[in-house]
Amino acid sequence: MVDVEPSEINNRRFVSINPDKCTGCGLCEYVCSLEKNGFPNPALSRIRVIRLTPLFNTAMTCRFCDDPPCVRACPREALRQSEKGNLI
Repeated sequence: MVDVEPSEINNRRFVSINPDKCTGCGLCEYVCSLEKNGFPNPALSRIRVIRLTPLFNTAMTCRFCDDPPCVRACPREALRQSEKGNLI
């Protein structure tokens, strides 16, 4: 078990998704797995694209990156990261 100070949790930045902008392309999954594992494999990604309907996509995101590659890679700017200590 890892001990985490409450101040560390409050300073954590969160990634959120705008489902109106997400096309479900999966580029976020590829760049995440490439940066974290050294090769592109969406199955090993820390973000997951979820296609609920053909027109509605969303993603399950993590809170582990200070500078998340998924946010930088999104061509539609559907992902964004909060400021430190704030929830989106």
